[in-house]
Amino acid sequence: MSVVVLTVEGISDHKFRKVLAVDVPPGEGKSSWEEILRGLIKRGLDPSKVAWVTSDDYLGLRATFQKFLPHAVWQRCQAHYWRNARDKVSRGLTVRLTISCVIGSLL
Repeated sequence: MSVVVLTVEGISDHKFRKVLAVDVPPGEGKSSWEEILRGLIKRGLDPSKVAWVTSDDYLGLRATFQKFLPHAVWQRCQAHYWRNARDKVSRGLTVRLTISCVIGSLL
């Protein structure tokens, strides 16, 4: 059985990562993300101060971020990007893609 765990992390002014929210909703749909973002705003998150969002490209997720965090720039999570690319190619090419990803992250 699969379980969805939604996490939201932020970076403090001192460059430390903080866990802002964790939820185990019934699914990873748009309504689940809307609920978690509403909760953050209710707890004091100022949407105008969110500079960027990094996430996977799950259906409806980017639009949800644009709705609640209109000033934030969205960036696709590189781990999800490479996993999606790897799933679309043959095994021989997958090895080269994975090596490229590792080398690219070291530069």
